[in-house]
Amino acid sequence: MNTWIRVLAVSWFLTGVFPGVSGGVIEFGDRPPTQVFDPAESLGAPMTAEISEPLVSIYQNEGVDVVVVVLDDLEGESAREVALRFAERWCDSPVHAVVLHVPGTAEGPWIVPGGELVDQLEAGELAQAVDDARRRASLEPTESRKVRAASVETADMLRYWSARAANRLDFLKSEQSKILQELESESRKGRIRILVGMALAIACIAGLLKWFLSSHRPGPRYFDDPDVVQRLGAPRAGGNRAVVDLGPPPTRKGE
Repeated sequence: MNTWIRVLAVSWFLTGVFPGVSGGVIEFGDRPPTQVFDPAESLGAPMTAEISEPLVSIYQNEGVDVVVVVLDDLEGESAREVALRFAERWCDSPVHAVVLHVPGTAEGPWIVPGGELVDQLEAGELAQAVDDARRRASLEPTESRKVRAASVETADMLRYWSARAANRLDFLKSEQSKILQELESESRKGRIRILVGMALAIACIAGLLKWFLSSHRPGPRYFDDPDVVQRLGAPRAGGNRAVVDLGPPPTRKGE
């Protein structure tokens, strides 16, 4: 019984002193006013301010939300699960990440990006970018400097992805605009071709109609001239071209 009382007392004490930890299970209170959640103040006030100030500015001006979480223990959970739970509870920006660190561990700080933008990236590209950022941060000499470097690397990584997404969106809009302009141009050309074709058809029809009317318009009629046949005068004249041969004239006596 005394053991259970001591366990409950310790649990109550941890709940009061460290609001992020309760009964062996990590819980989440309200998000701190800064970008750094460090209930044990292991980073120190100067370093906390040095990390938080640029992250606050980036969040307010660009919408890129990077939260640094420093915990004494992960309570048996994986760093990724804990970071995702913090992000789900605190981050409402479509571009966000959690930098998680446990003092005294060689694995941290962990960088866990999330949000709609990250979901659009390829898994291999995302993993490579995170690994490169963690490797560069690990080159710092102290843990606090490693956390600061990790936060800077994470913010730069998210800002780069955001800029690339914005440029891609602008490119897609530009290409869409070009396609619409080309379609409009082709449509305009089609309408012009139709109008020209209709004008030519109307001109042809008008010409044919004019020719038809002019060729069938009433006018004077002309008859062919009759054949002219030379006829002999009387008394030798005969009808129907008949001619009588009377022979040589008679001779008189004494002639």
